[in-house]
Amino acid sequence: MKTRLLSFLLLLFIFGFNPSNALEIKNIQTLGLERVSRGTILAYLPFEAGDNITEEVVQKSIKILDGTKLFEKISAKITNNILTFNFIENPTVKRIDFVNYNNDVVLNDELIEDLKSNFKLTNGSIFAKANLDDLINQLKKMYIDNAFFNAKIALKTLLDNQNRIEIEIDFDEGEQAKITSFLVKGNNVFSESEILDNFEIGEPDFFLLNYFTEKDSFSNKLYEAGLERLITKYHDKGYLDVDLSMSKVNLNKKNNSIEISITISEGPQFVIGDIVFKGNFSPLTLDQLKQRISSEVGSNFERKNVLEDIRKITNTYKDNGYANADIKLDAFKNKDNTTNLTLFVNVDPKKLVYVNRIIISGNNKTQDSVIRREMMLYEGQLYSSKDIDESLKRIKRLGYFSSVDLKIKNLESSSDKVDLIIDVVETKTGEVSVGLSHSNQTGPSLNFGIQQNNIFGTGNTFNGAISNSEAVEEFSFYFRNPHYNTEGHSLSYGYFDKVLNADDLDASSYTISESGFNFGYGIPLSNESSISGELRFSDLKLSCGYN
Repeated sequence: MKTRLLSFLLLLFIFGFNPSNALEIKNIQTLGLERVSRGTILAYLPFEAGDNITEEVVQKSIKILDGTKLFEKISAKITNNILTFNFIENPTVKRIDFVNYNNDVVLNDELIEDLKSNFKLTNGSIFAKANLDDLINQLKKMYIDNAFFNAKIALKTLLDNQNRIEIEIDFDEGEQAKITSFLVKGNNVFSESEILDNFEIGEPDFFLLNYFTEKDSFSNKLYEAGLERLITKYHDKGYLDVDLSMSKVNLNKKNNSIEISITISEGPQFVIGDIVFKGNFSPLTLDQLKQRISSEVGSNFERKNVLEDIRKITNTYKDNGYANADIKLDAFKNKDNTTNLTLFVNVDPKKLVYVNRIIISGNNKTQDSVIRREMMLYEGQLYSSKDIDESLKRIKRLGYFSSVDLKIKNLESSSDKVDLIIDVVETKTGEVSVGLSHSNQTGPSLNFGIQQNNIFGTGNTFNGAISNSEAVEEFSFYFRNPHYNTEGHSLSYGYFDKVLNADDLDASSYTISESGFNFGYGIPLSNESSISGELRFSDLKLSCGYN
């Protein structure tokens, strides 16, 4: 602030006190720059060499440059129509360390990295003292919110000769205050246990169990979340005027403990006085809309049920092509009776929406056609949220992907078309095994096997195995196409062959050979069930020797 004031007084002296007194600037010089380029400075200035400027313009420029947080000090002076800026750059962050904190109590490694990033204090970033001050204030708040009321944070900084700053934040956390009592007052609708179930914190459990749950560890975040859940619980039962503002969290400094009291003013339970539909209902009728409302006039208002009714109406429109349907609910207290509510359901189906493109991404191995054949709708068809949800279920049931996500992209050029973007992450769908083993009966054995549920990304299943030892030779394969035709019928077949020569065993002299094949066919009954059958043919031969 002192630097800016001196600069401003200097400019007043140079230009005079007349704000209209402008001076032509022939050249602009920048001194003290090391990392920041001269071009960057000139880009921020609202004037250039050759312009006539006043002291207000220069002062505004200093303010703009100061706002970049690149500089510790900025000053300016004019000599012989040459404007010279002098800069002292802010240092860069060489390193910032958090030391002497208990991991996963308030801080952890991941959270610390997020804090560094959020407050722009990562290694190599431009240091701004205001950012460091904000970080320290945030850390203090985090410790207070987690009941570390005696926590101390010490800050050490070191600036090297290359204008790089090292920062060390040292923690003395102290003891965390524990919850010793959690009382509930004023409740009539719900029991004390039903209310306390909304909170993840509370009085300590049985000492051995509490060692693992740490339920008596206070967290302001968990406390506020519990209050929100409790308010929602009352609203869902129609108690819209419930008030928890008298609830308190008290710190007993003598024994470093916390006492919580939840004071509830429940208010009246509201009932539904009337349900009014407004807007454009097409293609549904008023009677069809009313059929989708389970709540009745005269019944207690239960917000959860009413919102579920609104969701059903919204989905009905979206299932019929109105992807952007907007159904809103407004509730107003009747003037004649403070416990009566009039529900206004505002219906705006907007335009019919069609599927423009279906874009599949993330499938490096699986062919697009394998995913597309599971879709219940195609390009050019009307949008349907029901068909989209069913399509995603079918794709997930394939078992080829660890995640399947859908993004709906509205087209700027056409408000009645959307792109469906299906992003998949492929997972392991098979394995190849090679082994060498030894048995006292069959001797050494070489084994090779392959199991693949998505062979070459086609969605087909292939299993094969070869085993060769002194006494046993075995070969088999199995193939299944789950979409043999356009109707979703499945086809499978396989072959197997095995020869056992007992002459090579320390037993009797005989040979057993078996070979055959299997054939299967399946027909879908619905999206989630099918019926299939399989036939197996085999030829078994036994040849006896001399023994």
